[in-house]
Amino acid sequence: MCNGRGVSLECIRNSGVGGGGRNGRQQASTNRAESVGCSSGPTGGTYILTDPGTGAVRRTGRTNDLDRRRNEHGRDAVTRELDFQVDRRTDSYSAQRGREQRIYDYHPETDLTHRRPISPNNPNRDSYLRDGDQL
Repeated sequence: MCNGRGVSLECIRNSGVGGGGRNGRQQASTNRAESVGCSSGPTGGTYILTDPGTGAVRRTGRTNDLDRRRNEHGRDAVTRELDFQVDRRTDSYSAQRGREQRIYDYHPETDLTHRRPISPNNPNRDSYLRDGDQL
């Protein structure tokens, strides 16, 4: 279901490059993305970090390189045990900003997201949200 606009919740375990992760999910999801033609698709997008035991969302975020960011979280003592889930894939900065705000709003319980993605005073806020809603 890769249409260039987004791939929903592609679960990738936070373990180093080449690691299979818990139950091999990282390798399986990577293969799934490649099998549907996404290997040359967007590298950036939005993501969530969830507690593998409870499923609770602990953090939301955006990046221009999801693989790099997954590996960074995998090396961080605070986030290494959390599941990294791709929310949407896009290389559009504006769409990333808007989508990050939407998932942040949807998951107010996050305890590791320390600041609001888009300030209410940001003059581009409406444009970002509109672009994010297109994903």
